Amino acid sequence: MDDLDRIDRSLLRLLQEDGRRTTLDLARRVGLSPTGATQRVKRLFAEGFIRAVRAVLDPA
Repeated sequence: MDDLDRIDRSLLRLLQEDGRRTTLDLARRVGLSPTGATQRVKRLFAEGFIRAVRAVLDPA
């Protein structure tokens, strides 16, 4: 994770807390434009820092 800057680490933390956050919410929280946040998240996927987004079901 040495290749990540403060904003990348913040995006990862926010998505780990709630993977359904909108791009607009992410952008506001890290101080980027929505386009900038989208580009960063796409890069994090492309570089393998984010591998998947999943739903965890309640078996009950």
